[in-house]
Amino acid sequence: MKDKILIPCGDWNIDFFHEGSDQKDLTHLLLRYNLVNTVKSLTRTTKNTSTLLDVIIINKKYYMKPATVIELGSSDHQAQVLSVSHKTPTSVIKRVLKRHFRDYNIREFQYLSEKETWQEVFREKEVNAEFKAFMNIVLHLFDIAFPLKFRHIKKPQRNGWIAKGIKISSKKMRGLNMLKKQSDLTEGVKNYITKYQIMYRWVIREAKRRHNDKNILHADHKSKAI
Repeated sequence: MKDKILIPCGDWNIDFFHEGSDQKDLTHLLLRYNLVNTVKSLTRTTKNTSTLLDVIIINKKYYMKPATVIELGSSDHQAQVLSVSHKTPTSVIKRVLKRHFRDYNIREFQYLSEKETWQEVFREKEVNAEFKAFMNIVLHLFDIAFPLKFRHIKKPQRNGWIAKGIKISSKKMRGLNMLKKQSDLTEGVKNYITKYQIMYRWVIREAKRRHNDKNILHADHKSKAI
């Protein structure tokens, strides 16, 4: 673990913003292992409380600046973003050697296996020698049917499920979530915000599900896509 960055994070349910016995004990415990909390702003604000329950802990030597707290609108907890420095690789691999296991390749392997006489195996008298001869033939046929070829690495498309409508709804949800924290709202407004939040979360789940279903449906390797 030497020179490795350790980043435990999450809702620790201990308020780091207000001093208390639990907060002091945990802070001292972290410092014993040269760890510090990078979140300095409130992460959960309601009508009655303001707390810092969500933390991102990091090695003291890698701590550069406090984490950024962002209102996403999908929860009563705010999100945290931490910037961490890392070494940029000197070279980027653009091609890799890969084998394809398509139906055509499998049929080719079956055909070659059926045509093979296996005479080299039968000529051997000792079990280990027979097994070695058998494996040599199998690996040779395997290389013919499933040859290694250079393939270009495709850049992964991240968050392809985020459509323009979701971005607009996300912006509106952030505004509604800020409005929800006010104490002078009518029941009608509160119900509208709650219903919008439920619909917003449902739309996100459906968008993710449809995106994943589409990727699996059109993937050459179903199990790998899953």
